[in-house]
Amino acid sequence: MGSERFGSERFRLVRFGRGGARDERGFSLLELIVSLTIFSLLVGTLVALIATGLRAARNNKDRSVAAHLASQEMDSVRQLSFSRITLGSSRRDVTVSAVRYRVQTDIEWVANNSTTNSCDSSGSSPRVLRVTVTATWPNMAGTSPVATATAISPPVGSYDPDNGHIGVRVRNRNADPLGSVPIRVTGAGFDRTQTTTAASGCAFFGFLAPGSYAVTLGTPGWVDRQGTAIPTQAVGVTAGNSTSVAFDYDRSATIAATLASSGGGVAPMGAPLTLANTGLLPGGTRTYPGVGTVRTITSLFPFADGFTAWAGTCADADPEGLDSSGARYWSGAARDNAITVDPGGSATATINLGTVDLSFSRGSGSGSAPIVAVHAPDGSCASGETLTLTAFGGPTGDQLVALPFGTWSIQAPGQTAATPWPSVTVDPTDTQVPNVDVRIR
Repeated sequence: MGSERFGSERFRLVRFGRGGARDERGFSLLELIVSLTIFSLLVGTLVALIATGLRAARNNKDRSVAAHLASQEMDSVRQLSFSRITLGSSRRDVTVSAVRYRVQTDIEWVANNSTTNSCDSSGSSPRVLRVTVTATWPNMAGTSPVATATAISPPVGSYDPDNGHIGVRVRNRNADPLGSVPIRVTGAGFDRTQTTTAASGCAFFGFLAPGSYAVTLGTPGWVDRQGTAIPTQAVGVTAGNSTSVAFDYDRSATIAATLASSGGGVAPMGAPLTLANTGLLPGGTRTYPGVGTVRTITSLFPFADGFTAWAGTCADADPEGLDSSGARYWSGAARDNAITVDPGGSATATINLGTVDLSFSRGSGSGSAPIVAVHAPDGSCASGETLTLTAFGGPTGDQLVALPFGTWSIQAPGQTAATPWPSVTVDPTDTQVPNVDVRIR
């Protein structure tokens, strides 16, 4: 009977705790949130550790492949006969397991004790070829490129010790060295082209017969500081010495400038523009003639500090212009903000002119009467400057015209003046619009 009672008895689970038994009601909401937060932190940490390990493994693999490619390239250079070694910079892309590696090889002459490059060894003769091979790959994640270097000595008697050398250094607008720029040196029966090395922007032409040489750059779409697309420098080579030549070189820039007047005057169609930068030789300015109110100026060196600009070529057209005694024409005036443009890029700008209210009348006759503005010669415009403003066909007329800053004589060529031709001063600091009355008989 006892066993039957045991078999039919219903059991209930009882949870014992502090203070006796209580019902099993599960976790509270707060306990659940805390548990999930701890679990998330643990999983997040584990995932981060796994990702870091995978990245490290991938970087180690990529670096190992890059080291092999660099060593392979170095071995191929060592196996060349000395006469077949090409100076300068070269590179090739190699794809391994879907990863593209770039192998850069720089070969240049250096002195035995050189710590930099051959362009820095002015006055000394090079003795060995330094070969540097650098391998890089995408997503390096702060890993340093693989680099290896060696020196190769030329065979005894390969070169005449009485010859000279030319080192050519090329830098961009920020004075950073430019690699892979083709440099051509010609003269004294010599004609060779080689590229600058990536690290130093240097191309070294060693063991040249004494004489005169021309060093030329000619990368399409690039210009020097003067906007020259194919810049050339003349160099003299003397026995036993190295001569250094330097170029600033970058992708050419373009400025689209619009001539405008805040007073609503119509700009003269043929007004020239002046751009200024201290890097422009000889005087820091360059004049650009043209037609129309919108001008596109190309082949500009992209100076980091940009260009200031104004209309006209005479000295007082410049808001900060100086007269022959060194005094400013316009006290308190300032040029407009500089126009900056990136290498290979373009920029737009508005060139501000002054406004003149031009009135016209004639005593008799008919036909078109063109009106021009004439500026007297000065230190910046040796022949003066003449701009066509407009033309009047009736007995009277009135028109707002725009003029570069400065003092102008307003005339009607081929007509007889009823009164002396008037003059007008266009002051960049004056917001008033002057009136000019032109009268012909």
